[in-house]
Amino acid sequence: MLPTVKDGDNKLVLNIGALGPDERIAFTIDVDDTAGGREITVSGSEIEGAAVALTVENTSTRASFSSNAEASLITPVCS
Repeated sequence: MLPTVKDGDNKLVLNIGALGPDERIAFTIDVDDTAGGREITVSGSEIEGAAVALTVENTSTRASFSSNAEASLITPVCS
């Protein structure tokens, strides 16, 4: 089931059932422009520093988005 996101939300939780080695999760988001430019254009730097976290059982891993709007998580080996 996809989560419901309302205007003004600042957190999104995705429940992932399974993810194999070297598989990726990609998503798009509609965020408000904060750079003061064209209101329909959001640069990667506007998400830079936002956090992403993965929790598997009781172990959490965190990373931050870079200026190119990508974040990579190094995950522990799943049993």
